[in-house]
Amino acid sequence: MPTNTTRRLTYGAIMIALFLVLLAVSFYVPVIGILTTFLVPLPLVYYTSKFDRTFSILTAIVAVIVSFLMGGFIVMAFAFPYAAIGVAMGDGLRERKSKLFIFLASGITFMIAVVIEYTISVLVQNFNPIQNILDETEAFYRTNGQLLEKYGVRPENYTELVDQSIQMMHVIIPFVVILTIFLTTWIIMQINFFGMRKLRVKTPKFPRFSEFRLPKSVVWYYLIVLIFTLFVKMDEGTMLFLAIANAMVLLRGLLFLQGLSLIYFYIDRIKQGLWLKVIATILAVPLMQFVTLIGIFDLGFNIRAYITNSPKK
Repeated sequence: MPTNTTRRLTYGAIMIALFLVLLAVSFYVPVIGILTTFLVPLPLVYYTSKFDRTFSILTAIVAVIVSFLMGGFIVMAFAFPYAAIGVAMGDGLRERKSKLFIFLASGITFMIAVVIEYTISVLVQNFNPIQNILDETEAFYRTNGQLLEKYGVRPENYTELVDQSIQMMHVIIPFVVILTIFLTTWIIMQINFFGMRKLRVKTPKFPRFSEFRLPKSVVWYYLIVLIFTLFVKMDEGTMLFLAIANAMVLLRGLLFLQGLSLIYFYIDRIKQGLWLKVIATILAVPLMQFVTLIGIFDLGFNIRAYITNSPKK
């Protein structure tokens, strides 16, 4: 037991040191830092894939604390999401989860870390980056409107159009942030899994799109959000409204992919060519609501089992 503990501590110290080196290069070295940014979680991914969750979380916490000593709050804010995603990915590898599960778990973990930092920024430092963007955009439009009015070419409904645009940005910006987080997660996962394979750690592969399967809990999340929108009155522009609106867009997007994957599954089942998948994909866009409904039924009632004539009992 002491030997195992010593081994964990030794490996932990080495991985923390490597994490901090990659962090420092990413933060302080131009050009090269852009390349190493996506490798920052690798030491924690490797450590967590080898050792239990408790030691891995403690190692990540120590790494984040030491990053504060190295560069203050700015470096710590940079380190925290990468440490979190490193533990999430490594834990998925250790538990032999599918690549899709690891991707979703890592993306959600990354998003939670960003939300925590955003909340601290607003409450402690009184700095709201999203609101600042909105304020600057609104100020730009107001100034532009005054300039247009000066030359007598401002449309009569200019103020109304500006208000509508700003309101739309309230909804779009959080969604773009979420999309960026998951895209970044995907890039980080691809690069770090390549690194893990070089370290002789087995990594899963994404299944074929026709085998794409979301957790059944996604349907329940969607129903909860849907019921919330139907029975709870929300004022536009509030944090609750923005959270629910973005959750609905994200969940509908996932269920759309689930429905499209079922269509691909059926096409593979009847042994048709790629041409039918192309047509199905093109038609799926204008029929998005119908395809989303197919995705809901697939998760809720396991339609694939009926297609293969082997429903689960």
